[in-house]
Amino acid sequence: MNLLAYDPYANPSLAASANVELVPSMDELFSQTDFLTIHTPMIASTKGMIGISELKKMKSTACVLNVARGGIVEESALLSALESGVIAGAGIDVFTTEPPASWRFSTQAYVLSILSGQLPRSAVNAPIILPEEYRTLQPFVTLMEKMGTSRLRTNFEVTYEGTLASANTTKPLFAALIKGLLSPISSAESLNINIVNAEFVAKERGILVNESRSRDKLDQEGYSASVTLKARLDPRSPSAGRGKTDALTTTATSSARRQKVDEQIITGFVANNTPYIGRLGRFSTSFIPEGSMLICRNYDEPGKIGVVGGRLGKAGVNIRSMTVAPIETAEDVSLKKVDSAMQSNGGNTNGEHEALMILGVDRAVDEEVRRSLIGNDGVLEASLVML
Repeated sequence: MNLLAYDPYANPSLAASANVELVPSMDELFSQTDFLTIHTPMIASTKGMIGISELKKMKSTACVLNVARGGIVEESALLSALESGVIAGAGIDVFTTEPPASWRFSTQAYVLSILSGQLPRSAVNAPIILPEEYRTLQPFVTLMEKMGTSRLRTNFEVTYEGTLASANTTKPLFAALIKGLLSPISSAESLNINIVNAEFVAKERGILVNESRSRDKLDQEGYSASVTLKARLDPRSPSAGRGKTDALTTTATSSARRQKVDEQIITGFVANNTPYIGRLGRFSTSFIPEGSMLICRNYDEPGKIGVVGGRLGKAGVNIRSMTVAPIETAEDVSLKKVDSAMQSNGGNTNGEHEALMILGVDRAVDEEVRRSLIGNDGVLEASLVML
């Protein structure tokens, strides 16, 4: 690449040391340049310095890049030159009136879209997200925030699978996860998390997230992309070792099973732009995470749905949707061996024959009602999740 420049005040020796050839006039610069860049202040002598007569001196294949000040290039002349083919192109970073009058309403609409939670597509301090990729990521942003809402942990592994693995950026998904993790313990006013500050906020709150990508095809699953979140307690955390589980976790009595439970797994996917949860720990499922949800872990035996439905009905709670989630086929064999060993030693566990009952309800379930579901009728846990 050859660098030519016109500057009546430049030091020829310094220009030569920077591999820049000084030309004696602007006319000579215009006639030789392929890409004209402008780097001059806006003063009386430079206002309108490049008009139609100067542009006509340039090659028809040339491009003009104004990154200095608006008004140095006459905008009407530049437009005319572009429309008539006098030059091939232009890159404009500055305008005489900023923002241009024709852009004001589009700029306002863009700001409103960001404030409503949509992804930024042209932020100067964030990765560029192309429209096609934007359409792919948008429903996963909602999904990641929902997945994060129920994960009361400090260490996380996120795996992007299928077509998500080839995305140019996953920062919007990372930001949505951090927002979801912090929403239960933060006010709406203080929860200003975006793709620019998400990493800083996570570090400040002591949240560790390792991201990875898996390019394995998911065609056999019925969807092309998914995301898996593994959550575990930091062993240094005061909560570690207490054996307490969150809303979407199964409990256990053995130390071997508790070690397994400490690594909680949730998988989500998107179908027809709608987020779904496809796996909760050991259980295979498919439900839309929204609204008030009652999640019960119970023995996989007849009559359990009737027991829960009857008690909710007496309490005036209406069930809007229901999904039953069995233990995932070909689930962790070592975990089943733990159950078998405990059974042979007289332990009272029925881990292989459990299921999740996931109920969408029309309102929050009172604590007294929730506790009444747990007991000798085979319901082991009942948790309310607000999404």
